[in-house]
Parts: sequence; structure tokens; C-alpha cells
Amino acid sequence: MKQSQLMPHAGWNVHILSDTREIQTRVLLGNILVTLGLTIFYIMTLLLVQRKHRLAELDRIEKESKKALREANEMLESRVLDRTQQLTKTNELLRQEILDRQQTEVKLKRARKELIHAAKLAVLGQMSAGINHELNQPLAAIRSYADNGKQFLEKGRMEEAMWNLEQIGELTERMAQIGFQLKLFSKKSSGQIVAVPLHGVIDGALEILNPSLKKANIVTTIKVDPPELEVRANHVLLQQVLVNLISNAMQAMEGQEAKLIKVECTGEDGKVVIAVEDNGPGVAGEHRQDIFEPFFTTKKSGQGLGLGLTISDRIVRDFGGQIRLASSKGGARFEFTLERTK
Repeated sequence: MKQSQLMPHAGWNVHILSDTREIQTRVLLGNILVTLGLTIFYIMTLLLVQRKHRLAELDRIEKESKKALREANEMLESRVLDRTQQLTKTNELLRQEILDRQQTEVKLKRARKELIHAAKLAVLGQMSAGINHELNQPLAAIRSYADNGKQFLEKGRMEEAMWNLEQIGELTERMAQIGFQLKLFSKKSSGQIVAVPLHGVIDGALEILNPSLKKANIVTTIKVDPPELEVRANHVLLQQVLVNLISNAMQAMEGQEAKLIKVECTGEDGKVVIAVEDNGPGVAGEHRQDIFEPFFTTKKSGQGLGLGLTISDRIVRDFGGQIRLASSKGGARFEFTLERTK
């Protein structure tokens, strides 16, 4: 590079030649630095613009997300409210249904008790002729003993008169016992389940059925092993089960010459098996599946409604047991199992 400078005093024109390589290097370096700075500035500007755009996008996404979340919350709250209303309505319906079922169950229990009571009265009605005969005999004897005692008193025979009075007392006691058993059997049961001695229940059932048993010339055998057996049941209802089973056995043996009914009670490992067996014709094979169904009967018209076994089955189930028709060499044998208390 040539640089010139005029020197007028001297009349010279000075020329200086300078090497430009250093300047070129500096220019190149300056250009590089400027380019680099511009590039960095461009990149920074681009990054700032991109960041601003990204922040704006994020802000938009956030607003949209909040809006969507708000809408979702509103929708969820609406659904929860609707579902809550539905559940509340369903709960009310369930409570009403439970209340209706409880009322129905109460009515069913009341109807069952009435049906059981009606079945008792039906059994008493069927036995009325035998009971009447059983009461008329001691009444006739009492009248006879009273007439005899009056005559003995008139004749001064005090010892014979006293004997007649004693016989009258025994007969009235017998009639009172029959009346007590009939009253006990016919009254409505409280349903309370307690420990019940089997001997007392069996004796009471036979006392009620004794007139009919004697009239039909039926022999009964009782076996309770051990004798002090007690079961968890209700005295009146268990007695009704035995009366129903024995009555069925009596009616099944009509027309036979030799008639036998066996009542057996056996204690086994905390359980007691109670069986009533007769020597009648037994239950026909085609009837075995239906004998516990309501109103099913093979008896003659007027001998029953077909509810005895159904009621007995329900009573035994309430005691926690189960009644069944067991296998037998001859006749019919009904067994049921109850919890042993002694």
C-alpha cells in the first residue's frame, strides 16, 4: 500500500510503501469476529424468538389444559352429582325394599304361625271322636262311682264310699291331664328355642293321641337312649312334629290287623336322631319326591290337607335340623336330627 504526503516547504512529495499482509490479517480477523458476532446475535435472536414463541405456545397449551380440566371437572362434578342422585334414589329404593321384605317376613312368620296353629286344630278335629270317647268313659265311671258312693254313705259303709271317692279323684285327674295336654298342644307357641327333654315331649304327644291309638288298636314302642336325652328345640312345636308323624303313621296303617308304631331317639356326637317308624305299606316310589310339598297327600278326602309333613319340615329346619324319609325294611320311617344339649 502506497501512502503519499506532500512537503511544500521542502518541495518534496514523500511516498511510503507499507506491507498490507498484517492489515489483511487484521481485516480478515475483524471480518471473522464481526461475522461470528452477527451469527451469535442472529442465533440469540432466533433463540429468543423461538423461546418467546415456545412460551406463548406453552401459555396457550396451559390455558387450553386449564380450560379442558375445568370442563372435565365440571363434567365430572355433573356426573358425580347425577350418580349421587341415582345412588341416593337407589338407596332409598333398597331401604324401602328392605323394609317391605322385613314387613313381608313378619307377615310370613305370622302366617306360618297361623298355619301351624290351624294344622294343630285340624289334628285335634280329626282326633275329636277319639278324645270325646276318652273323656266320656271317665265321665260315665265318675257318675257310677258317685251314685255308688251316695248309696254307701246312706248305708253307713264309709270305707266303700271313700274308695269310690278316691276313684273319682283319680278319674278327674286323668281327665285334667288329657285337658292339659290338649290345651298345651292347641295354644300358640312363642317359638323360643330351649333345651327340651325328649321323654316329656314324646309322653305329651302320646297322651294327645292315646284315644285314637287305643281306638285303632295300635301298639306303640318308645326307645330313648340314653333316657335323659335333651335337644335344642321348642316344646310345643317339637310335640307337633311328633303328633304329625305319628298321625300320618296311624292313617297309613288303616285296614291292617297288626299295627305298630316305633318312636326311637338316639344320641350321636352332639346330635340326636329322632325316628318315627310304622309297619304300614310305606311310601310309593313315585311319591317320595313330593311328600314334603305343600298340599300333597295320598290320604282319603277329609283326612288332611297335605300340610303335616310340610309344616314339620319347616319346624325342624327352624331348629337347625332336617327331616327325611329314611330306608326301612317295611313301612315308612321318618328321621330328623336335632342338636343335643344333654
